Amino acid sequence: RAGQRILQVNAETPRGLVDFNRLLTANKNHTATLLVQQEGKRETVTVKLQPFEDLIRRKLGLTLLNLTPETAARFPIAPGEGLFIEKVEPNSPADKAQVQSGFLLTAIDGQASGDLTHTAVILSQKKAGARVRLSVVVPQRIGSGYVEFRQGSADVTVR
Repeated sequence: RAGQRILQVNAETPRGLVDFNRLLTANKNHTATLLVQQEGKRETVTVKLQPFEDLIRRKLGLTLLNLTPETAARFPIAPGEGLFIEKVEPNSPADKAQVQSGFLLTAIDGQASGDLTHTAVILSQKKAGARVRLSVVVPQRIGSGYVEFRQGSADVTVR
C-alpha cells in the first residue's frame, strides 16, 4: 500500500529493484512473503502474483496477444499499437458487450493498450463492477476477399 516500505521478500533483504524482482518471482507457486513497515509498525504480508494474461482474462474474459509484425501486417496498425483478441470467454463481460475474437484492442478508457503489461496495469486499477470503454478495430469482409477496418468501442463491466 502507499506509504509502506518493503523490508524483506521471502526473508531476504533486496539490494535493489532487480534483486527485489528476482526474490518476488522466485517461488514456483507464485506467492511471496513480504515484511513491510509503515509508521514504525512492521507487518508480514503474503501476496499471490498473477500473470498479466490471467488478470486480463479474469477481469474481462479476453485472451490477448501482443501483435507480431506478421499479425500487424494484416491490419492498419503497427506492432505495439494494439493487442490481438485471440479468444473471448463465453458469457464474460467482453462477450456480453459483443467483443469478438479477431478484433484488435487499441485502448481502454482512452489509454493506449499496446502491450499486455500496460493493459494489465490499467485493469489492475479497476474494481469489480467498474465500467470501461474498450476501443477496438473491427475487420469486416466486403466483396470478394476485401477487408475494411472500422473503429469501434464497447462498454464493458469489469468483474
